[in-house]
Amino acid sequence: MTWKTKTLAELCKMYQPKTLSRKNLSKNGEYYVYGANGIIGKHDKFNHENSELLLGCRGTCGSIQISKPFSWINGNAMVIQPNESEVLKRYIEYYFKGIVNFSKITTGSTQPQITRESLNPVLISYPSLLEQQQIVSKLDILFAEIERRKILSENQKKVLLDLNKSFTHSVFDKFSSQLENKELQELCIKITDGVHKKPNYVDDGVPFLKINNLTKGEGISFENISFITPDAHQEFIKRTHPERNDILITKDGTIGVVRKVDTDIEFSIFVSLALIKPKQKKHSDYLT
Repeated sequence: MTWKTKTLAELCKMYQPKTLSRKNLSKNGEYYVYGANGIIGKHDKFNHENSELLLGCRGTCGSIQISKPFSWINGNAMVIQPNESEVLKRYIEYYFKGIVNFSKITTGSTQPQITRESLNPVLISYPSLLEQQQIVSKLDILFAEIERRKILSENQKKVLLDLNKSFTHSVFDKFSSQLENKELQELCIKITDGVHKKPNYVDDGVPFLKINNLTKGEGISFENISFITPDAHQEFIKRTHPERNDILITKDGTIGVVRKVDTDIEFSIFVSLALIKPKQKKHSDYLT
């Protein structure tokens, strides 16, 4: 069956409700109160009669919850109400968990947040309602098995990761059947790696990136960095010149960490990093 792709704004109503102060929480309240990361207490009133899909959008960003009926939902959570004649709430829930990278649309360092404006353009690919229900049912069974087994936390993390990968593959295996397949080299100007010979470092100069600059945090880190001379940099970029929208991939040690270059800062890279230069920005966004 044909898959469709629309923005979250086209498929869902999204809003942040009124926040209830913690001093108004009540141990003896009848209704659960939801914050950015789940239930935070109880209250004697509710502001949502129906069960809702919630996305943590302030402080704890990217947390996914389904609220209980007759609950109070605080403004630290974004209420996501899909048009269920087109896309199921539970399908969006698993799509959020398995595919959407919320770190890319989270802003702020002191107080991280996700806004409705940053959510609006997020693309959702979906099949028929019947196929959506089949995907949801399969994943419900897998997650229920985790709860039943109550395995050790480290193993549980691994299983959860495998489930997310399983969902991602189940979606894109079907979705890719609707698309033209191309080899990576057809989408790229260049595929190479960094400098093979360790350079002479200096106290200040042009940043020289290695594996640790990609494996710490979500993006490219310029902390605890080595430097090379401008002359060395000019020599190195004859072969490898990272630029905005290029893709870096670790290929030694912690293998497979992928980062898109989102800065205009000039830098060089070591051989432990691979460099991909996509022909178009949309290819860069897709590959990352």
